[in-house]
Amino acid sequence: MTNTAIETSSRYNEDLYEAVWRLMSFRTPDHLPWWPALKAICENAPDRLEIGPGIFPRLPVEGTHVMDLSKYALGVLAKHGAIPHHGLVADQEFADASFDVVGMFELLEHVEDDVGLLRDIARITRPGGYLALTVPLGMKYYCSFDRFVGHVRRFEPDELRSKVERAGYELVRFEVHSQSPREPVASIHVFVMRHFPRLTVWAMNFIFLPLLDRMRLTWRDAAEWETLTRSATDCGAIFRRTGARDAASRAQ
Repeated sequence: MTNTAIETSSRYNEDLYEAVWRLMSFRTPDHLPWWPALKAICENAPDRLEIGPGIFPRLPVEGTHVMDLSKYALGVLAKHGAIPHHGLVADQEFADASFDVVGMFELLEHVEDDVGLLRDIARITRPGGYLALTVPLGMKYYCSFDRFVGHVRRFEPDELRSKVERAGYELVRFEVHSQSPREPVASIHVFVMRHFPRLTVWAMNFIFLPLLDRMRLTWRDAAEWETLTRSATDCGAIFRRTGARDAASRAQ
């Protein structure tokens, strides 16, 4: 992937979400269905990093390092006790093994060089620490909504697991859920988001987020990954960072 393509993708995401977050209101992570599982892995993890949270963080906010392209979102999170960092992971100077937990939710699909990002994240995650993420699955479901919100790809299940594990992690548990719109509904979503941003905010606040509040997730063991992700449209997963020797053997 060329530097020009990467810069273009980053700029699109930065411009889009800087505008989006200015229309939204901060929401605490305990309102989201991932909270019980994420709270559990963060309880004894004082050094945490969430990448690209916008103003809808999923890790505990106070004391968590947050990295985003949106300066507005970072300002909001800082007011709630987060430690802000502007830019990309490659722009930061985090030492090796800096964090016990790294979270990136609805983010990896926006990144052109996803393998490079995972490698950078593995470097700053302590052995035994966790990487938690959510992504959309299945390129067969790629649609106008994905293009509009800046998705470079939707992941095939085996592709996602392979890329993360080759970076130096092992899958601990996962969940599957339905969140992504499909055509023709996706095109309607895009039309409303593009031409009626305030209606979009209303729908987020009074339809989409309340539905998320009521969603209940079932977390599964890694052994069920292949069966349960085969036809899923969205998933969340928690990976554990392996030791340096384990990571080297996976890369061979």
